[in-house]
Amino acid sequence: MAPVPVAPSGATGRKARTGSSGCAPEPRGVRTANFADVVEQPFPGETGFSVERHEDGDAVVLALGGELDLETAPGLRHRLQEAIAERPGTVVVDLEGLAFLDSTGISVLVEALKQCERQGGRLLLRRPSPAIHRVLEITGLLELFGLPPA
Repeated sequence: MAPVPVAPSGATGRKARTGSSGCAPEPRGVRTANFADVVEQPFPGETGFSVERHEDGDAVVLALGGELDLETAPGLRHRLQEAIAERPGTVVVDLEGLAFLDSTGISVLVEALKQCERQGGRLLLRRPSPAIHRVLEITGLLELFGLPPA
């Protein structure tokens, strides 16, 4: 396998611009690694994840946007814990604006569901995009969250 350029440690992880040939010249001081070893890291604060909170009758609604992943899951966990503590009755998580969901995000949602149930409440997921619905279907969580099959 041909080596690919990897930014020196402490670098941002952004892809290098390519020249007219489509290949980026390897800058001085840059080490190389096998493609399998390369992990891109986003810039801090550039995740594009959002949580908007509002109330709908007796329910607290958290509308998610962007990508729910390893980096953004702790923030959602905190917001869910706050909502459950304030109003343990019904917490609705609106997934319409969610573009990506990984296993860390799924874990946060399952934890919140269990926390709500322990306190006699419920957590509802609403309006998942087809891609998010598919993730929940593959992981066998549609029924757990009360979502209908596709």
